[in-house]
Amino acid sequence: MLSFAAWLALVVGGANVVGMSLPDGAKGRASVDATFGAGQHSSDGHFYLKDAVNTVDVTVAWHTGATALVSPAFALTVGDQGHNGGQDSICRTNPEGGCLDYFPHWIHYALVGGIDVRESGGSLRLMAGPALFAGNRSFAFGGQAQLDAASPPVSHMALQISVRGSAVARGRESFRLGSLDVGIRIQ
Repeated sequence: MLSFAAWLALVVGGANVVGMSLPDGAKGRASVDATFGAGQHSSDGHFYLKDAVNTVDVTVAWHTGATALVSPAFALTVGDQGHNGGQDSICRTNPEGGCLDYFPHWIHYALVGGIDVRESGGSLRLMAGPALFAGNRSFAFGGQAQLDAASPPVSHMALQISVRGSAVARGRESFRLGSLDVGIRIQ
């Protein structure tokens, strides 16, 4: 799990990217999103699942059309999804013998692309792409899709709600993650 200092560094670093000027003649804009919320996960393996988990995500996005109603968008997103709190001492029996392992606590790094739709009432962004997942001392590849809606900005800040879904493959196991997050967008 990333520390608070690491998350703060991601948000501040992303905000610095937003503040950078684009090269002369380039049309576009950047934004950084910081969100938190609740998630669900499932697996085809034998894992002990808690009902809901906490999620935190930072997304740094580049939008290539500064004034267009619909424009391409690309982003780097880093997030954390997993249970907090210790494992309980109760052995949940694994059908294959022994006790069930806890569902992995995932940290993801994704490079996503899609479209951004902007109107006076706010913006809507749909993106998807490949992701690297780190969990339980192992790595896995998968994909992530996200839908973000943001309010109209006030002083370069907007309220945001995000829905994310991920599919992860690790060996013969597959995992599905989903979350609903709220937060802010700096643009």
